[in-house]
Amino acid sequence: MLKAVIFDLFNTLTSHDYARDDVPWTADVLGVPRSLWTSALTESSGPRLTGAIREPIEIMRQLARTIDATVSDELLAAAALSHQQIFARVLGSVPLANVEILQKMRGIGLRTAVLSNCDSSEIEAWDGSPLHGLFDVEVFSCEFGLAKPHPEIYHECLRRLKATPEECLFVGDGGHGELAGARAVGLHTVLFSGVIQHTWPERIPALLADADSHVSSLDQLFSIPMFRELRGQMDA
Repeated sequence: MLKAVIFDLFNTLTSHDYARDDVPWTADVLGVPRSLWTSALTESSGPRLTGAIREPIEIMRQLARTIDATVSDELLAAAALSHQQIFARVLGSVPLANVEILQKMRGIGLRTAVLSNCDSSEIEAWDGSPLHGLFDVEVFSCEFGLAKPHPEIYHECLRRLKATPEECLFVGDGGHGELAGARAVGLHTVLFSGVIQHTWPERIPALLADADSHVSSLDQLFSIPMFRELRGQMDA
């Protein structure tokens, strides 16, 4: 029986649509191509995501200098500030519908967890987010010391939930190989494509290979088979 739902954070519970007109793209501040910056965030992020590097400017230095070793300290500081501001906007602009879905899940007795790959600067604004306080368990990679798809970060989340893999769903956009990692430890995996269909639609076909279910809206979670035994409570 379903006891808990584990959510990825960014691009799953957050939105692609948030006010950022007055905050420049981090790549633009650094003067590097946006495509290379995206690659650095996904391919060169081990030390920041596991908390080995925590100071915002040092995080920016580690990322930026994989692209351009000549980036100045002045630009690094400006880019670090931009990066933090962007994530503050993201965490502050969570769709109300997502908040209500989490509240509904907890209202029918499900436990909820957030399991996120993030560096310390990206969750600096977490306490002010509408999502804060809606989870029974919070596991952030930069605090735990390991990142998805390492099996131990999933096991740690399950330990804190006091649940087995068979009793849980993992819901995410598939970044960092998280769906394959979740499936490897026995979790039922759900690809959420509601955000990436706007930003990286070309990634969806490959991600489906590691998904047991696929939803494009989080309210569709209530229709997947593992929720069947709870539908009486949801209709009450």
